[in-house]
Amino acid sequence: GVRDGMAISAALALAPSLRVVPRDLAGETEALLGIAAWAGQFTPGVALDFPFAVLLEISASMRFFRGLEALIENLRRGIAELGYQAVIAGAPTPRAASCLTVAGHQQFIRTALALDAALAPLPIGTLASPDILEALEAIGLRTLGELCALPREGVARRFGPALLDNLD
Repeated sequence: GVRDGMAISAALALAPSLRVVPRDLAGETEALLGIAAWAGQFTPGVALDFPFAVLLEISASMRFFRGLEALIENLRRGIAELGYQAVIAGAPTPRAASCLTVAGHQQFIRTALALDAALAPLPIGTLASPDILEALEAIGLRTLGELCALPREGVARRFGPALLDNLD
């Protein structure tokens, strides 16, 4: 029953043996940089999506690694050997892949046509910054699909163009 974002007191009530430690942002950044450097063996197209993701452009690498499944297996094995766990997802755009991983969806969207349907049910927190997220939730929005259904002009006026840029 312990969930992300839960109050520490509530989490401890559910799991009294839970060990609570403060975040080490510098350590997290160092780990992310290390994973990115390691991932360079799979593709020269490595980018960081701070604070939580390493993005790889793998279209040219799939043939070298004998297909997507084999490449993913190499990534999973190597990440485990480094001592980490990862959600591995793919999409036609880096932002879409990042949204999938934030939502915990380990899936691969191969075409732009399939992208809207795959992203629509994702929580808006996968895309929106925390300050905008609260305002979006206050008007009853929960998913990216609900956000996409709103008139673009109103979204830009109310929440700024950066949210539309991320959505696009």
